[in-house]
Amino acid sequence: MPAAVVTCLLHPCSNLCCCAQLQPAAIHGDQFAFLSSLAVFVHASDSYRLLKLLTQQTQHINALCWSPVEENLIACSNAEKVSESDLMHAAERCRGADASTLHHSDTRHVLHTHQLLQIIRIYNLETDAAIYSSHFPYTDTVSSLRWATHDESTLVAAAGSTVAFWQYKCADWKCLHSFRSNITCMQQSATEPRLLAVGSADASLQMFDVLLRKVRSA
Repeated sequence: MPAAVVTCLLHPCSNLCCCAQLQPAAIHGDQFAFLSSLAVFVHASDSYRLLKLLTQQTQHINALCWSPVEENLIACSNAEKVSESDLMHAAERCRGADASTLHHSDTRHVLHTHQLLQIIRIYNLETDAAIYSSHFPYTDTVSSLRWATHDESTLVAAAGSTVAFWQYKCADWKCLHSFRSNITCMQQSATEPRLLAVGSADASLQMFDVLLRKVRSA
């Protein structure tokens, strides 16, 4: 029998069972959100009543998270077709972000081949407007997004086997670590923010120290 792969990590305080298990979910207070192709649905937790429908995407949304501090801020990522100048700019960012974490020898070739870039946006649910956005500076698809518990203006993104921080108010990307296998889920500790639990496709669950940038236990 094959080893089980960890696919979901939640804080113990999360008392909502996601009604769409195959889609990423985000929870905030008495509301929850889930993805369906090009849209984000926001529902009331007690009655499941639809409160808001966010549909500003042109490609499938692949990750979602909700700010634990600002109830009107929600972040999602998707792949989009972009212009030639954007592709060139992203290739330069990929080479400059952290060459040791890239898994392709020719990043520009990969970006031009797919003609798609991962875009992460933070939306204000009151206005439905994207107030922050950035091209993800790595070539893999973003599989998980989490708001950092140690800094309310930082997002943690997982793509392939790489975990990176996005400090969106200053538009800064920082690679944290490249794991042995593709990341399937992650969750930062609410009580000890420097610890990040990471589940991988090789059926491993590791505790990663974001300050020391190394695995503390596995």
